[in-house]
Amino acid sequence: MTRTLLTAALLAALAAGCGTQQSGAGVASVTATSTTPTAAPTATTSADPQEQGRKFAQCMREHGVPMEDPQPDGSGGLAVLAQKGADGRTKEAIEACRHLSPFKERREATPEDVEKLREFAKCMRDNGVDMPDPSPDGTFGGGAGKIKRDDPAFQKAFETCRGSFPKMGAGK
Repeated sequence: MTRTLLTAALLAALAAGCGTQQSGAGVASVTATSTTPTAAPTATTSADPQEQGRKFAQCMREHGVPMEDPQPDGSGGLAVLAQKGADGRTKEAIEACRHLSPFKERREATPEDVEKLREFAKCMRDNGVDMPDPSPDGTFGGGAGKIKRDDPAFQKAFETCRGSFPKMGAGK
């Protein structure tokens, strides 16, 4: 089972439109594995999730959403970093690029998920990362965009706290 940092945050934040106009990296990522089917598999899906993730990121960029190519997350999944400030184009980009996504569809956060996300955020803070609590819908806003995913302190805290992160892909 693969879980990466803030699995729910990318599609949730993007679907919400990333309403802030901040610039800089957001802390959003999702998980993709070649053994986990997407919620709506299509003929365009590559057997290589990293290659498919690159296609998805390129499509998102072509639709005006700054997004880095995915990187292996060390647990068999992919981590994708979206940039903040994409404004209302984001929902349209997700719809236009959904057929290229190697990622599981996100389901709505349950109250139990939100509680686990609060535990995750507290654990991250307890381990030296300034992580905000999630909003009631399970998304992270506020200072989450300032978090550097490649910072060794973040990576260490994430490894310590990842067990409290809920699985929020389709089919839980």
